[in-house]
Amino acid sequence: MNTGLQDAANLGWKLAAVALGWADARLLDSYHAERYPAGRFVAHMSHGLLSLALLECRSLPRSPALLRAVTVHVRPVADRAALAVAGLGIG
Repeated sequence: MNTGLQDAANLGWKLAAVALGWADARLLDSYHAERYPAGRFVAHMSHGLLSLALLECRSLPRSPALLRAVTVHVRPVADRAALAVAGLGIG
Protein backbone atom coordinates (compact mmCIF):
# COMPACT_ATOMS: atom_id res chain seq x y z
CA MET A 1 0.00 0.00 0.00
CA ASN A 2 2.83 2.42 0.81
CA THR A 3 4.29 1.89 -2.65
CA GLY A 4 0.96 2.79 -4.22
CA LEU A 5 0.78 5.95 -2.12
CA GLN A 6 4.31 6.86 -3.15
CA ASP A 7 3.38 6.26 -6.80
CA ALA A 8 0.32 8.51 -6.43
CA ALA A 9 2.33 11.28 -4.76
CA ASN A 10 5.01 11.12 -7.46
CA LEU A 11 2.52 11.28 -10.31
CA GLY A 12 0.20 13.73 -8.54
CA TRP A 13 2.68 16.55 -8.13
CA LYS A 14 3.89 16.08 -11.70
CA LEU A 15 0.36 16.22 -13.09
CA ALA A 16 -0.35 19.33 -11.03
CA ALA A 17 2.86 21.02 -12.19
CA VAL A 18 2.04 20.33 -15.83
CA ALA A 19 -1.65 21.29 -15.48
CA LEU A 20 -0.75 24.59 -13.79
CA GLY A 21 1.90 25.38 -16.37
CA TRP A 22 4.84 25.18 -13.94
CA ALA A 23 6.49 22.35 -15.87
CA ASP A 24 6.69 20.98 -19.37
CA ALA A 25 4.67 17.83 -20.18
CA ARG A 26 7.95 15.95 -20.61
CA LEU A 27 8.15 15.85 -16.80
CA LEU A 28 5.51 13.10 -16.91
CA ASP A 29 7.93 10.91 -18.85
CA SER A 30 10.12 10.60 -15.74
CA TYR A 31 7.41 8.77 -13.77
CA HIS A 32 8.13 5.31 -15.20
CA ALA A 33 11.90 5.56 -14.77
CA GLU A 34 11.48 6.67 -11.16
CA ARG A 35 8.69 4.38 -9.95
CA TYR A 36 8.99 1.17 -11.98
CA PRO A 37 12.18 0.03 -10.19
CA ALA A 38 10.47 0.54 -6.82
CA GLY A 39 7.45 -1.52 -7.87
CA ARG A 40 9.68 -4.23 -9.29
CA PHE A 41 11.66 -4.35 -6.04
CA VAL A 42 8.47 -4.70 -3.99
CA ALA A 43 7.20 -7.52 -6.23
CA HIS A 44 10.51 -9.39 -5.97
CA MET A 45 10.74 -8.85 -2.23
CA SER A 46 7.15 -10.02 -1.68
CA HIS A 47 7.82 -13.13 -3.72
CA GLY A 48 11.00 -13.80 -1.74
CA LEU A 49 9.30 -13.34 1.62
CA LEU A 50 6.44 -15.61 0.64
CA SER A 51 8.87 -18.22 -0.65
CA LEU A 52 10.79 -18.04 2.63
CA ALA A 53 7.63 -18.36 4.68
CA LEU A 54 6.55 -21.43 2.72
CA LEU A 55 9.99 -22.99 2.49
CA GLU A 56 10.23 -26.66 3.36
CA CYS A 57 13.68 -28.15 3.45
CA ARG A 58 13.72 -31.88 4.18
CA SER A 59 17.50 -32.24 4.19
CA LEU A 60 18.03 -29.34 6.61
CA PRO A 61 14.78 -29.10 8.56
CA ARG A 62 15.98 -26.28 10.80
CA SER A 63 17.33 -23.99 8.07
CA PRO A 64 14.07 -22.07 7.36
CA ALA A 65 13.57 -21.42 11.07
CA LEU A 66 17.21 -20.39 11.44
CA LEU A 67 16.98 -18.02 8.49
CA ARG A 68 13.79 -16.47 9.86
CA ALA A 69 15.41 -16.12 13.31
CA VAL A 70 18.46 -14.39 11.83
CA THR A 71 16.21 -12.06 9.85
CA VAL A 72 14.33 -11.11 13.00
CA HIS A 73 17.15 -10.97 15.56
CA VAL A 74 20.13 -9.53 13.67
CA ARG A 75 19.41 -5.84 14.09
CA PRO A 76 20.77 -4.42 10.80
CA VAL A 77 19.00 -7.14 8.82
CA ALA A 78 15.78 -6.72 10.79
CA ASP A 79 15.81 -2.93 10.41
CA ARG A 80 16.39 -3.08 6.67
CA ALA A 81 13.75 -5.78 6.23
CA ALA A 82 11.21 -3.78 8.26
CA LEU A 83 11.75 -0.65 6.18
CA ALA A 84 11.49 -2.63 2.96
CA VAL A 85 8.34 -4.48 4.03
CA ALA A 86 6.71 -1.23 5.13
CA GLY A 87 7.68 0.41 1.85
CA LEU A 88 9.55 3.13 3.70
CA GLY A 89 13.01 1.98 2.64
CA ILE A 90 12.13 2.18 -1.04
CA GLY A 91 13.04 5.38 -2.83
